[in-house]
Amino acid sequence: MFILTQHRAEIVDTSKCFGICIVDDTTVIRAYCNDTSNWIMLGFYKTRERAKDVIQEINTALCENRISFDMPED
Repeated sequence: MFILTQHRAEIVDTSKCFGICIVDDTTVIRAYCNDTSNWIMLGFYKTRERAKDVIQEINTALCENRISFDMPED
């Protein structure tokens, strides 16, 4: 289990999600659950580059076998 703590939101258990991505051409990061119509907004950032950096930070946390990650604020 990998837990993401959201700013101004809730805790997301990513074992119930199948993907975390940046939405289209925006700066919003979402976690998609069992189907693509069921999603949770994890954060929004000032630039697309910052959103990409946050995704990379999540990937690093997963590679380091951390059990949680606090979504950064922008």
